[in-house]
Amino acid sequence: MNSIKTKLIATIFILTVIPVIVLGVTNVQTSQQAMYTMAVQDLEYITELKKNELNLIIEQHGDDAIEELDAATQDIHESYYSPNEQNGYGYILDKDGIAITHLNPDLIGYDTSGLEWSQQINEDVKQSIASARRKHR
Repeated sequence: MNSIKTKLIATIFILTVIPVIVLGVTNVQTSQQAMYTMAVQDLEYITELKKNELNLIIEQHGDDAIEELDAATQDIHESYYSPNEQNGYGYILDKDGIAITHLNPDLIGYDTSGLEWSQQINEDVKQSIASARRKHR
């Protein structure tokens, strides 16, 4: 009798514990993905805010804005990306695709104009400017 009772308890235990474990693991994975997605969305929002801040610096200081721009790109990395364990960093390219600020000083002056991603960014910027001009006419 003991053996049937033990087998029945073991079977019930297995039938109830395994689904709970599977659900727990699934919930943890879903939660981690949701938190990662939220962090990325927050960083994209912060990046947009910083872009607006950088545009204001450029408008106010013109060609003399390099130090302020460099400080702002450092702030992006130190305040937003590093604490969130992201590898991103801010850098600024001029209209010709030349890096004018970068965390790696060796890359300042680097010409990105021949790189596909740089060409895409340049095209996106041109389209944004054209769209903004159309709206303000």
